Amino acid sequence: MVTAFTNVLVGAPVGKSQDLVDRELLDAIITETTRRRRRTLTEAEGDASETIGDTTYVVSSIEINCNQIYVPPTPVPPEVGACLNANIRVTIVDATQEEVDAKIVEINTAIDNGTIPDMLGFLVITEPSPTTPRPTPAPTPISTLSSSPE
Repeated sequence: MVTAFTNVLVGAPVGKSQDLVDRELLDAIITETTRRRRRTLTEAEGDASETIGDTTYVVSSIEINCNQIYVPPTPVPPEVGACLNANIRVTIVDATQEEVDAKIVEINTAIDNGTIPDMLGFLVITEPSPTTPRPTPAPTPISTLSSSPE
């Protein structure tokens, strides 16, 4: 059994609980990596973990200060109710580290190219590394992006 992790930053919408955001993120990850159809999730579904075949996906988050995503002087958009640091863990039975790492790369790519944020309708970005500065101004939620140049 081999496990790999990644962290992402989430601008959770007003009115959505942290547990529901975790489950929605998990569902989007599973949809993207397994090409399964998205489910409608409810508050009562339980933990944000699911096993598909020999692969287990787990999403757990903690609330963080929104300044970790929206660098001042950029204000936190009014539709953001909470900011989260979500840990995504993938475990595959009888796999190599390279196979599990490839699944993490697939997840991060789907976040970076906008596929998962578009599915969810709220901000999800890969966590900047210590050598990569946080963007200023901070990322804008998908719902407020404009296609016109600035």
